[in-house]
Amino acid sequence: MTVPYRMKFGVFMAPFHRVGENPTLALERDLELIQWLDTLGFDEAYIGEHHSAGWETIASPEVFMATAAERTRNIKLGSGVVSLPYHHPYMVANRFVQLDHLTRGRVILGVGPGALASDALMLGIRPENQRAMMDESLGVIMRLMTETDPITYKSDWFELNEAVIQLRPYQFPHVPVAVASVESPAGVTTAGKHGASVLSLSVPRDTIRRTSLMELWDIAEETAAEHGKTMHREDWGIVMGMHLADSKKQAFEDIREGSARVVTEYFGRTLGNPVPDVPRDQIVDFMVEHNQWIVGTPDDAIAGIERLQEVSGGFGKFMIRVEDWAPATSSTAATSCWLATLCPTSRAPSSASRPPTSGPPSVSKSSKPTAMLASRPPPTPSTPAAPETNFASGHYVGTELHRPVEGRCSHCMDASDKPAPSPLCYRLVIGTSEIEPSSSIFKPTQDPTLSLKSGTHSKALSSSGPPRRRSQPGRT
Repeated sequence: MTVPYRMKFGVFMAPFHRVGENPTLALERDLELIQWLDTLGFDEAYIGEHHSAGWETIASPEVFMATAAERTRNIKLGSGVVSLPYHHPYMVANRFVQLDHLTRGRVILGVGPGALASDALMLGIRPENQRAMMDESLGVIMRLMTETDPITYKSDWFELNEAVIQLRPYQFPHVPVAVASVESPAGVTTAGKHGASVLSLSVPRDTIRRTSLMELWDIAEETAAEHGKTMHREDWGIVMGMHLADSKKQAFEDIREGSARVVTEYFGRTLGNPVPDVPRDQIVDFMVEHNQWIVGTPDDAIAGIERLQEVSGGFGKFMIRVEDWAPATSSTAATSCWLATLCPTSRAPSSASRPPTSGPPSVSKSSKPTAMLASRPPPTPSTPAAPETNFASGHYVGTELHRPVEGRCSHCMDASDKPAPSPLCYRLVIGTSEIEPSSSIFKPTQDPTLSLKSGTHSKALSSSGPPRRRSQPGRT
């Protein structure tokens, strides 16, 4: 088993919004969640594309990602996924290269054949052709992003004549690509063929996995070798539903009704998939017992990730599937609990950018993630957790070390040397305040003060709610 020392963490947002909810407010709540994840230091967020069935209501991940990019600083934004058979490959390449520039390289192109048969039906696409169409489209997209000579290509469903994209990708050599994989080997075969990463949905839409993650990875590696490509386990993402609380009992009760609603009303009644043959109030117990969800305390999360590492042979990214199965306050507290107890150690910058330590090597074989996921006492659910701040020796903002100058953070002072917290430092510290987590961006009063008492900033806050757009450096 190969486990990277520094795992990455993120979310996979379909999203799942129950029919009858206010769609405008639901989308705004999704955007606020991405803002909160960026505040907490999560690595990636994948946004879905769906066009029917009423629950998964984001039709254009690119539009959502562009909006979220304006509200965030560090988190990478990926499509989860673009259904390639629904689009001309030239337009997909063009849109994502443009997003790559607008976000300064914070974009990931996640691709798939399309998940809902009703989407394909509306577009006149035969479901049995979708996987082949995805593979053909991705091959052209990769050429458009890496080749500079005009491309002429004729297919039975699209055509290119001396085509070339005007902009070269911001990221080199191209926008990172991830291929969705569920049950069949089609996803991992396509990923191996094109040298893309894999995004595995650990729970298929019929709620029970019948294929082996380890076998699917072997197929990806074999296919990659046949095409002169190399697969990297550290780029392999596993997607799973998860909910944490201070106690296992509380975690189960938080989502007992909401999780049953998603499984029975959407996956069962709407999509026609089989559901667990147990009473409604026991669905969450069934899913956890069958290792389909992780529900409980941070210790249960560590054990669940260790199990996934064992059965897969090792992966580098863990993606929480976003579910509307608990009240917003419980969901936000669960996210904060996850970060405070698990993520800070695993998110530490490389040894080249931090003070030397006697830690383990960058990649360890046959090791357990417990070594990199330090367990800490969980915070109270009402208080969002924030990354540790130690102004005596410096503090990290993402992977950047901020060192103190004359007792103050060198990155938290303006040109006139007056204490003025930078937006990012400011947001990292307010997580320890008694502010509702839904107000994930705050505006300081006209004269914010900065002090270094007990290793924290103290300042006046205006909690009038998150603005529509975050101020960026040099922007008024």
